Amino acid sequence: MSEKNKRSEVYEKAVCDALVELISKAKGTCVSFESIDIAKLAGLPINAYTLYSIKKVLYKLMRAGMVRRLRRKKGRIFVVNCDSPLWSACKIKDREIVFEIISECIKNKD
Repeated sequence: MSEKNKRSEVYEKAVCDALVELISKAKGTCVSFESIDIAKLAGLPINAYTLYSIKKVLYKLMRAGMVRRLRRKKGRIFVVNCDSPLWSACKIKDREIVFEIISECIKNKD
């Protein structure tokens, strides 16, 4: 596995873990977050490269229809609602299924 693939897998796992944590604690039918929220939950350093890498994963999930994006004047907010397959997998806290869903979406979009 190349160095680039190893790094991208780290960010995929970080997004996976953060989404499981966010969605499993959700009391409503949707969750909204920014890339910086994912970085904080995953314990990653908050710098431009990390945030860019997380956004890359989130945009691929958005193109696959798993995540929606809301525009604001400043920045972007991503939203996962109860209709997404990610929602049910995260609610039961099954990290393997969530990681599998994320990996499939990213493979299909590369």
